Amino acid sequence: MTILHGDNQFRSRQKLGNLIDEWRTKGADLSRLDAKRMTRSELENTLAQTSLFGTEKLIVIEGLFSLPRSKNKDELVELALKSELPLIIWEPKSITPAQLKKLSGQNIENFKLSSSLFKWLESLRGDRQNQSQSHQLFQDAIDKEGEWICMSMLTRQIRLLIQAKDGGQIKAPPFVISKLKNQTQTFSLAKLLDFHRNLLTIDLNQKTGVSSNSLTQELDILLLTS
Repeated sequence: MTILHGDNQFRSRQKLGNLIDEWRTKGADLSRLDAKRMTRSELENTLAQTSLFGTEKLIVIEGLFSLPRSKNKDELVELALKSELPLIIWEPKSITPAQLKKLSGQNIENFKLSSSLFKWLESLRGDRQNQSQSHQLFQDAIDKEGEWICMSMLTRQIRLLIQAKDGGQIKAPPFVISKLKNQTQTFSLAKLLDFHRNLLTIDLNQKTGVSSNSLTQELDILLLTS
């Protein structure tokens, strides 16, 4: 069994795609299951199936360990761990240390986001102070994580800042909420909303091919002018 997890979904999705391609070149049959909609009987039937042509079978399950605690989750995990078929489990976030202890002996890969990315996001200021330092951190984040991860995390950060500025409820540890509230002191709510609108425009232009600039160039311009 292979388990791919961690906050860097872009990298973990890439690895998942590469593994699936490798199995397909071997002629393997692929079954993909979404844990949120998966029942015990469905998993049992999938694990019991064999190929009519004697080819190998690969099973991919998404979000198994991310399910809420329940008897059903425990049963699904137990079934998966007992499987003798090639099985890949992809998780959209990091698996907890308690869960990892139960998975000893499995092939586990954790795709983490770099500290450079978080340092850059925390350096953003509405008053443009330390802009030169923030720009260097942005370049470091781009080099380590790539432009689309940076775009995604920047959008997430601005959304969190809007929530913090507007008094919304944020599901995060107290120290994270405290950092966000301190960061909002340099922004007006209007500026954060405008920032978010510009990010949506950049995303749309990049995906529709309207912009002649690369995503990195667009983000660079936005950061220097916002």
